[in-house]
Amino acid sequence: MYSHIKAAEPGPEQMALFYRSLISAPQKRADFFKLLEKKDEALFQQLAVQFADQNRAELVQKVTVECFIADDLCGKKVIHSEMYSKIMAAEHRESKMRLLYTAVNGSKKGKTAFFKLLVQEELPLIQDLAMKQLQLLEACD
Repeated sequence: MYSHIKAAEPGPEQMALFYRSLISAPQKRADFFKLLEKKDEALFQQLAVQFADQNRAELVQKVTVECFIADDLCGKKVIHSEMYSKIMAAEHRESKMRLLYTAVNGSKKGKTAFFKLLVQEELPLIQDLAMKQLQLLEACD
């Protein structure tokens, strides 16, 4: 899978292969992500950022572990403690997610860490979004 993604043209073809990897069997997916990140961190970051950006609206509405994500990102110094406090003080889950997006916006490292947490904690949602995006790409062909 790695060699196919690496060889694909940047853009829709690469993303389609990435979506397929998200939908694949759990053990294959875990091994694949480790390999992709190890072999080509820049490509992994690019694909993770693109996924997070393309699915922002649905992620804001549907992610249920926003506090866990904020805790983890703050602990890893990806987001500052001031932003962490704002996130935790927000009343609604969607508001917390919007603030999380604000916190990681413009940072490949931040969005990549955000994406990895989503895959770890919200896998069924990520797989559903990947399936929808893949269907959209295939409908355009």
